[in-house]
Amino acid sequence: MPEEPSIQEGREAREEKGFVQEMMATFRQEVVDPFVHFAHAPQALWGINLSYLIEGIVYFGILTVLGVYLSEDVGLSDLHSGWVLSLLTGGITAAMLVLGGVADKIGVRKALLAALGLMVGGRFLLAASGTFFEYHLGAGSPMFFCVLAGLFLTVVGYGMYQPASYAGVKEFTNKKTAAMGYAMIYAVMNLGAFFSGLISPPVRKGYGIVGVFWVYVGLTFLAFLTIFFLLSRRAAEAARAQVKLEDEEFAKESGEGKKEEKEKDGENAGSGGEEEEKRSLREPVTLLFGGGLTAVVWSFSPW
Repeated sequence: MPEEPSIQEGREAREEKGFVQEMMATFRQEVVDPFVHFAHAPQALWGINLSYLIEGIVYFGILTVLGVYLSEDVGLSDLHSGWVLSLLTGGITAAMLVLGGVADKIGVRKALLAALGLMVGGRFLLAASGTFFEYHLGAGSPMFFCVLAGLFLTVVGYGMYQPASYAGVKEFTNKKTAAMGYAMIYAVMNLGAFFSGLISPPVRKGYGIVGVFWVYVGLTFLAFLTIFFLLSRRAAEAARAQVKLEDEEFAKESGEGKKEEKEKDGENAGSGGEEEEKRSLREPVTLLFGGGLTAVVWSFSPW
């Protein structure tokens, strides 16, 4: 016998309410909670993120004007300028493969300071090439060799810097904040690309490309100071202790949760389809938020 319309409408309303509540709970679990946990991240992790933001500004800021500098000021052809840029980006990738394990051997803090020190020196030579040497003499000029020396130091430094930064994220995040930590460090790099588009044009208009290089030398040194002070030995030890304590609490909570789940297995045996449907809600929510966040970041990025 068919149900009364009012009974059927009431059931549909309850199902819809339950669906909305599950969606909100999933959103809170997958989106809100990671940000809440990450907001309480240790000082050492914030130091890494801040330096990574500054490095994003510098890296993309230099990359956007380096080709013009090589062709118009140093005197290389467009073809040879492209070769130098390819050597820079390809050299960084190769350096990461060779130097990626430095942080594991000497520690995250020392690796980051060494890397940023090398990049300060490399970018100083890049800026000095246009300050102390004669322009437009081409590939055999002292200006060009100064550029190559600066880029070499930058490649070596960057080969240590990025792996050490990711090692720091791993070391200074717990099981709840690890995913957000990796997402955040990727996001701040792209945010740096956006800010470089705001910094470079006015500086270039007033002081030329060499002026842009000197600004980025100063910013690289600022990133070095950020690591030196925010990622101090005391801050690193405090971060490790905090992460260890949080992981122990998380393991305890997980153990209690598993125990409760086993106790409810018998009760939920007949509702397996409903539980599977609820779990399936998490995937579209997470994918929707992640895709939307990526689209927003890249829409503001000059890259």
